[in-house]
Amino acid sequence: MIKLSICLLSFNEEGNIRRALESVLPLLDVVSGELVVLDSFSTDRTVEIAEQLGARVFQEPWKGYVGQNNAILAKCAGEWVLSLDADEEATPELLESVKKILAAQNPAAGYLINRRSVYMGRLLAYAWQPDLKMRLARREANLRCTGNNPHPVLRVDGRLERCAGELLHYSYRDFSGHMAQTVNFARQRAESDYALGRRAGYGAMLFKPCFVFFKKFILKRAFLDGVPGLVSAFSSAAYIYMRQSFLWELWSAADSGRREKESR
Repeated sequence: MIKLSICLLSFNEEGNIRRALESVLPLLDVVSGELVVLDSFSTDRTVEIAEQLGARVFQEPWKGYVGQNNAILAKCAGEWVLSLDADEEATPELLESVKKILAAQNPAAGYLINRRSVYMGRLLAYAWQPDLKMRLARREANLRCTGNNPHPVLRVDGRLERCAGELLHYSYRDFSGHMAQTVNFARQRAESDYALGRRAGYGAMLFKPCFVFFKKFILKRAFLDGVPGLVSAFSSAAYIYMRQSFLWELWSAADSGRREKESR
């Protein structure tokens, strides 16, 4: 029986996927397990690299973050599932913790793992911290993905505990890529909010970004990370502002279309 399935979604990740998969290969030396990759028809060497490292690779069209995560979970055969992003790397301490959990007599249903960002070539100590994600779980605990685009959430039925060790998150290669991703994520979240009937508020557009910046930069002490900490706090505030602005734009277009129909 397969004890552990390590799964990962990919699309044009040739610059990241080797680091991610190689970081967890030591686990498979001591635990009966598998690597599972669900690719969205990459046009680079992503699939080739994954197969070289022994992964079972599937290819399916992109169904959104929630749909794609549920699709890969359905392909996992292990008692346990460890979910990674292609731009993450497991630390040796995390691997040791996972081994102990898999051998435990009364484990929890799922385990929260902290992610620490590597940004502008620097491992951040305060910015975006803590960043706890439920990434290790028993399949029999009704493991599934919920949430919304672009922020899926893995859930289980049962007790959660925190897992020692961390995932290093190599999220952005440069500032322009960071801002492009922030815009992309803000637009996707606005579309999810719109589908749920949520509206943008003037107060949220004006005051919430300021509060988020203050919280991240001062209260969470991102200023101790120097310029990368300042950039991270600014990007968090910008994300909130753009999310509300995109949501306002969607509702303005819908309201305008409705008024035009009513006037006919």
